[in-house]
Amino acid sequence: MSLEDRIKAVDAIETVSERDAYAWAYTSFHSDINVIKNLNKLIEKLFEELESQTTARVLSKDLEEELINYATRLVKTNRILKKQALKNAYLSIENKGEFERLLNETIIRRRGIDVIRDMDIVYIVSLFEGYLQKVLQVTFAKKPEALKSCQKNISYQELLDFKNIKIAKKRIVEKEIEIVNEDIEVVNEYFQKKFNIDMSKFVDWKEFKERFYRRNIIIHNSGVPNKVYRSKTGYSGGNEKMTVSKTYLDASIDMFETMSQKVGLALEEKIIGYKKTKK
Repeated sequence: MSLEDRIKAVDAIETVSERDAYAWAYTSFHSDINVIKNLNKLIEKLFEELESQTTARVLSKDLEEELINYATRLVKTNRILKKQALKNAYLSIENKGEFERLLNETIIRRRGIDVIRDMDIVYIVSLFEGYLQKVLQVTFAKKPEALKSCQKNISYQELLDFKNIKIAKKRIVEKEIEIVNEDIEVVNEYFQKKFNIDMSKFVDWKEFKERFYRRNIIIHNSGVPNKVYRSKTGYSGGNEKMTVSKTYLDASIDMFETMSQKVGLALEEKIIGYKKTKK
């Protein structure tokens, strides 16, 4: 049975033998991705319910006076901004009344969705890098001779410190799989040279790469495009923070699932000889 057939079985029963190494690596990745999917559904549903309850409360008769007072405050602030020719200003929410407390909670929820989706992208990319490490470990275990042309070298001192060849081999593999932490273009070049596998053929490569560079600016630049992001993606927009929409997140999940499955299939065919099932 090919990996593709076994993945279908995994989708159906959510379990697979740990001895089936490539399928096991994919199953682990697939399971974590499903957690992200389901968690987002739960959060969105919860926030929608809270939003509905908040709206009903704000529009209730007992908060009418607070709503009028807040609207008056906004009008006065707007006049001040125009008079002083200010383009941007922050109006504090002091939580003195029920209306402001509910408004503050609404803002937190809406901002919370953005934060959660940002972290989803960061986590998805990290999961994929972890998946690549796992399938490379499987590959070197099944085909040790592939290590003869390894990218990383160990020092003479390290070699002397190893108690046996098994420990030395483990260390070499650990250093070799660090390649997945490089730029995604470098990772793809590695797979091309090492296994004759071109990941750019499996999905929309431009969009797939963008997720890695988006991950970087989320972590290091608060989601604002920097010089590296622009040069790598061709982005020519403004310097505002980029948001992760539901559509963007869903498309990202689909791409990474497709890529992980196809990389696993390609490696298994190269190393073990399983053929992809023809449809």
